[in-house]
Amino acid sequence: MFRPDRILGIAFLVAILSRVVILILSHYATLLGDAWQYDHVAHQLIGGERPSPYWPPGLPYYLAAWKSLFGDAAWVSRWAMLPWWGGLMGLLWVWGRKWLDARWVAGGMVFLSLYPEWWMHSVEPLSHLPVATLLLGALTAQKANQTARSSIIAGLLIAAAVLFRPSVLLLALGFPLFLYFRSRRRHVLLHYLPLLLIVGATSFGLSQQHGRFVLLNDANARNFYLGNNAWTHWYRTWEQGSTWVGEPGMAEGFRAELKDLEAIPPVKRSKAYWGVASQQIAAAPLDFVVRTTSRIRTLAVFDTAYGARQIGTHGRKLWGMMALGLSALMFGLGMALVGKRWRFPHDSETPSLQRAVVGMAILYLLPYCFSFSHPTYHLAILPLGILLVARRGKSLAGKFHRHSWWIFLGILGLLQIEWILHMLGGMG
Repeated sequence: MFRPDRILGIAFLVAILSRVVILILSHYATLLGDAWQYDHVAHQLIGGERPSPYWPPGLPYYLAAWKSLFGDAAWVSRWAMLPWWGGLMGLLWVWGRKWLDARWVAGGMVFLSLYPEWWMHSVEPLSHLPVATLLLGALTAQKANQTARSSIIAGLLIAAAVLFRPSVLLLALGFPLFLYFRSRRRHVLLHYLPLLLIVGATSFGLSQQHGRFVLLNDANARNFYLGNNAWTHWYRTWEQGSTWVGEPGMAEGFRAELKDLEAIPPVKRSKAYWGVASQQIAAAPLDFVVRTTSRIRTLAVFDTAYGARQIGTHGRKLWGMMALGLSALMFGLGMALVGKRWRFPHDSETPSLQRAVVGMAILYLLPYCFSFSHPTYHLAILPLGILLVARRGKSLAGKFHRHSWWIFLGILGLLQIEWILHMLGGMG
């Protein structure tokens, strides 16, 4: 019988070695999409240029630090992600060692290592992995020592996550209040201290560089427009955000409107994006409701970005289809386990951890419900689901729980079928 430490150690070793293998195999591969963009901004930074504030500053500056030490190459940006992956696995190790069932946590570590979407996001320079690590770190700090010091550390980690994905700002503002109203401990409000210092200083520095007000980056207003214009798909709200505007199939009216908006001086452009999108919402509120419900549903389905890239970009149809199938199977299994291990509010032993995880997840995902969403956007909170599954104790076996679980599985299955049908119409 393996000891908990040994089980966790083996899982950690599998997680790290699997990433090293992927990094070696992808050494000469070309960066694509957002990964290339982040790498390019880092390249501009080490070259002394002043890049556009369109992209959030966290990841480019982090990559620039690595490039200044090891050289300006794509493989450097990829290997720079390994500490984040190691940090994420290390934090899960701490949870398994101190507070949760080590066997479940070890299984969760292996699960993340095998999940196809993490094959890409744990080695490509993208922001979901750093944010996942920082959010889990914040929750770990709050759990380890519920003091003023732990609140400041947690706030520091969440503030850092905001620099990588500014959409985390809502979580940064709302989560301390959530903790305060649940615990009535005033020291949790110290989360705000590092948030104000870090986000304020970063925004001030960017504003000084560009001669106008910049709240971390410029992409948020554009994303809101892309998810709420007259040509936004009712279900595939992310489509215009992940497709080059010059590609065939894009509506001519959309191209013309976006071209006009991008011709506006930067100091007024964000306001214009917000204004056009708000006017469209006011003119067609039902469309906004339909798109919002679609955005919520697409956050609850299996990931397809890795498999779609293998099929559409690299022409590896069989490998891509296998990855899509594995993603669907693993996501369904993971969600089924979360539902099976769930404790309902009427249970006297409802863990406070469950409330904290759910509160953090909702606050993290909420901004995507109003701009545009894609299944990939839930990656950063998948590790939090391991905390729900790995709690000590048996699953509830009451009649109410069993019936609710089957209803949950039925709804989840219907969402996956809807997603597959839309994928067949246009690869997600």
